[in-house]
Amino acid sequence: MLVAWRLRRHLAEQEAAGKLRGEIVVVPVPNPIGLNQILHSNLLGRFETNSGVNFNRNFHDLAALIAPTIEARLTKDADANKLAVRALMKAALDEQTPHTELESLRLALQKLSYDADVVLDLHCDLDAALHLYTNPDIWSEVEPLARYLDAKASLLALNSVGNPFDEIHSFCWSDLRQRYSERFPIPSGGISVTVELRSQHDVSYEFAKRTRKASSTI
Repeated sequence: MLVAWRLRRHLAEQEAAGKLRGEIVVVPVPNPIGLNQILHSNLLGRFETNSGVNFNRNFHDLAALIAPTIEARLTKDADANKLAVRALMKAALDEQTPHTELESLRLALQKLSYDADVVLDLHCDLDAALHLYTNPDIWSEVEPLARYLDAKASLLALNSVGNPFDEIHSFCWSDLRQRYSERFPIPSGGISVTVELRSQHDVSYEFAKRTRKASSTI
């Protein structure tokens, strides 16, 4: 949250100076349900207490949602395919009906981010060195961020199971390329990364400043 606060201030300065070239959305509290789960002065924000389900799992598989209709919309134009995929993703998400508070939260986050060019999911564990999770298909684009952050490890996987938030934004494009790339050009429609920002013991203004600088380079 501290990193998001510093990043927002920096982006506001850049916007005032006319240096922003696109839309940037900063969500300081993407999980207000978890933030409200405090027991005996301990924050229990990883799993929903009502169900025991991980907040960062079970997002909609976008490739699966658009599978019945996407092939008929694909052409030999990669840019047109990107727009077609995103349009179908929006339509598919609009058709979803959440039945619980948690499902509503997940859907709101997906609707906010499904068409983003870059998604950074910032985490802070109880104890951790700074590390990243991302898709190996986009590693060449993420690798500079890992260096700027001085990440101690970068974990790459095509599917770590469970549809966590970062994976749904890039793995769906990998899935579509696997299915259709021999006939249709499918671009990489989104760069998504989970950034584990060390541990709660390491929260400081200096670390937040350094992370903000690195995050604004991607």
